[in-house]
Amino acid sequence: MASTAATVFAISPVVGSDLDAKSSTLPFAALTMVNGNDGRSHVVALATTTHASTANVTLGAAGSTSAAASAGVANSYNVSTTGGVVANQKFWARANFI
Repeated sequence: MASTAATVFAISPVVGSDLDAKSSTLPFAALTMVNGNDGRSHVVALATTTHASTANVTLGAAGSTSAAASAGVANSYNVSTTGGVVANQKFWARANFI
């Protein structure tokens, strides 16, 4: 993905990771958490099913996802990955809380 002014990337503890990335082989373990330049926490999640790019999900103990009814659900994250994700893809989920 080409970097733009709207690109969200990690600023700590890992610098420069593209937080729009998704892959079955993302080079970070599930539940790895970083802070993004958007002021939010982002965590590596593992999609257990297809999720749209605007879907809210909750994370299980191993980073697996399940659909959340809304952003107000405890442990709620937003997929926020261009094009959404399919089952077995790792992706960066954005925290719905600050």
